[in-house]
Amino acid sequence: FSGGTACKSQTAITPSTFNGTTNSPGDVNYICGTITMPANTTALTVNGSGTSGNPIIIRFDSGAMLTSPEWPPDGTSGAIDLGGNSYITIDGQGNSSGGGGIIEATLNGDPGATCLGGPCTYHGDSNAIEGSTNSTNITVEGLSIIDMYVATSPSPGGGTCIYSHGNISGWVIQNNFMHDAGWCVSLQYDSGPSNGV
Repeated sequence: FSGGTACKSQTAITPSTFNGTTNSPGDVNYICGTITMPANTTALTVNGSGTSGNPIIIRFDSGAMLTSPEWPPDGTSGAIDLGGNSYITIDGQGNSSGGGGIIEATLNGDPGATCLGGPCTYHGDSNAIEGSTNSTNITVEGLSIIDMYVATSPSPGGGTCIYSHGNISGWVIQNNFMHDAGWCVSLQYDSGPSNGV
């Protein structure tokens, strides 16, 4: 595992194996190295919820990243799909200046714009992290979420870093470094309590 330390000597699984595994409260999962996904494909789908004091943790190892030309749009999943699960912590181990785990889209933006991987050839609403109805008590911290949508001028559309809707309570979003997105955080209250965000 290039650049990482926490993943050494651990059991390695593929994203597809993770997506078919149900996590239990207190489980800690590490993202190791660079995971490259095809365009419009979810990398990780969380199955199972944690509990108060025993969240399910997804932690980025040193130098780890999730990368794709374009992630699925908000409302459909994103790079990491939390589903309707609760008590989940995504820990990039960085700070608001960067330095932690990375979720990036490499080719998504305005026609004519220059993306990380060259000319922007995708033009959709790329999304990094998505919760859905009843995704409560979620923590997202220490991540760099970059280039969900590279725009050449201000526009009302294009990518989202963190998206959820429904009964959104207990969300903590802190010490993240986010840029080049239409919305860094889009939490939409469909109904029910909205306290604690």
